[in-house]
Amino acid sequence: SAGIITKVKDSYVPTGFGLLLFGKNPREKFQNAVVKAKVKYGKNPSIPKDFEGPLVLIPRDIELWIQQVLHSEVSRKKFERKTETLFPIMPLREAVINALAHRDYEIEGAKTYIEIDDDKITVKSAGLPVSPITLDDVKSFKAPSLSRNPKITYIFNKMGYMEENELGMETFRGMHESYGLPMPFYSHTAPYLCLTFSRSIESLSKIEGKS
Repeated sequence: SAGIITKVKDSYVPTGFGLLLFGKNPREKFQNAVVKAKVKYGKNPSIPKDFEGPLVLIPRDIELWIQQVLHSEVSRKKFERKTETLFPIMPLREAVINALAHRDYEIEGAKTYIEIDDDKITVKSAGLPVSPITLDDVKSFKAPSLSRNPKITYIFNKMGYMEENELGMETFRGMHESYGLPMPFYSHTAPYLCLTFSRSIESLSKIEGKS
């Protein structure tokens, strides 16, 4: 059961993690179990989107939304016509999965955020890294594999969402080599751990608050 159900008298009931992962409405118990996303391009109004419900379904829904809202272009390389997003999906997928799996769901009022604009994409999750991992470990993308929520990590791993050996850190370190983009950077504004991706080399100089 991986710690998602427990026996009470003669019946089985979901644990808190069971409700988060598979419950129809986890927010009845965890009000903060929601991902609040928004996209804002140029002078256009901000377009919000909330993702809630069973945690096992949220990564797929967020990935589909990201693919829809990122500007796209038509590639004519090798005489093939296909649509490509202007930012690689894999690093964003890793960032979202990490935020959902490792965040602190007990911090009152703290939710998960995804913010997209012309220059950057930011993923904010609640809580500092779990001890003994330090903020400096995370900022250098050398944090060892240690999860605040191993039950969520276990289920996400079984579903193919994530590797338990933190391949996400390798993905972030390799942004320039793999995609010709700057490495993302972590910052902390209590209670949020923020991971910011620059959408281009040029946009990096426009982003304020780089640590």
